[in-house]
Amino acid sequence: MALSEQIKLLSNAKIIISSHGAGLTNINFMKKKSHVIELTPILSDFDNFRFPFWRMANLLELNYFCLFCDRTNFKTDEYESDILVNLKEVSNLLEKIIS
Repeated sequence: MALSEQIKLLSNAKIIISSHGAGLTNINFMKKKSHVIELTPILSDFDNFRFPFWRMANLLELNYFCLFCDRTNFKTDEYESDILVNLKEVSNLLEKIIS
C-alpha cells in the first residue's frame, strides 16, 4: 500500500486492531481519541517488554489497549512466532469501546 493510502486509511480509522510490529507506527496518522488494539505475544522475557506502542499512543492522545496472545509455531525470534487470538476477548473489548 502506498504511503498516501496508508495515511488516508489510518486518518479515517476510529479503531484499529494490529499485531505487534512496525506497522503500528502508522498510528501516527490517527486522529486523537481513536482506539488502538495491539495483539502481542506473551514473551519469555516479558519483564523487559517496554510497550513502545503504548508510549506512542499516549503521546498521540489515542486510547490504547493491549491483548496478550499465546504463541504457536515457535520460532527462535519470539516475535516471529504465530499468535493465537482469543476472539471472545477481542469481541468483549470492542463492545466496551463501541458502547
